[in-house]
Amino acid sequence: MANVRYLSVTQVRIFESEVLPAGFARMPIASSTLQQKFMFQQTTPAGPPISLDPSGALLLNNGEHEYQGRHYAVPQLLLESRRIVLIYLGPSAAANAMIDEVIEIVKAIDQFGKDKNYAPLILTEETSTVVKFDVPFAKLFSSGLIGTLQKNLDRYIDSPSAKVNLIPNSVKIRVSYTNIDDRLIKNGIQINDKELQIELRNQTDPAEGIFFIKSPNSSDKHNELVEYLEKTLQQA
Repeated sequence: MANVRYLSVTQVRIFESEVLPAGFARMPIASSTLQQKFMFQQTTPAGPPISLDPSGALLLNNGEHEYQGRHYAVPQLLLESRRIVLIYLGPSAAANAMIDEVIEIVKAIDQFGKDKNYAPLILTEETSTVVKFDVPFAKLFSSGLIGTLQKNLDRYIDSPSAKVNLIPNSVKIRVSYTNIDDRLIKNGIQINDKELQIELRNQTDPAEGIFFIKSPNSSDKHNELVEYLEKTLQQA
């Protein structure tokens, strides 16, 4: 079983137009409530804990969230007119719970909140981990291994309302999406290509088998992918 040393999840939710209330980011109660709830702090001594860009987006940095008795770091929360982006150093389930709490705050502030559907049109995720396998990094370049991975990896990639295609790119595999759900197209939503990335961890001995792995997945699906990669490398 892989020894996981680091876990980070980035979630992007896109909503229907006007779901997030107009001017929400400009309301002092919104920024202060979110800052106090999740203890967001400034990123540098000279920088403010909260910044507002001209489009009205609300950006909060370096917070914390408690989930099932554990505390997780929250490097960033971004709220825009149709989009919420969360970077969370913990599993997807915990990140989902935090977003549920954020939505409840939005509902409480928005005078029309009780009549809206806050389910996102699409949720995309990327998970990054640092793991130690009981195999050296050089095994990744074994003859035929990349081809084997390409044939089987699609079952270990989340498919957000689209068909997944895998294109090998050195030790990176580009993940593209086709047959995108018509509902997304009608709402002007595109699913950009992403990367499945498998690399040697910086400043480590290749013989130690410490990998940096990034995939366009929830943390649960990513863990399945990591287990599959380890098994495949051990058998190569």
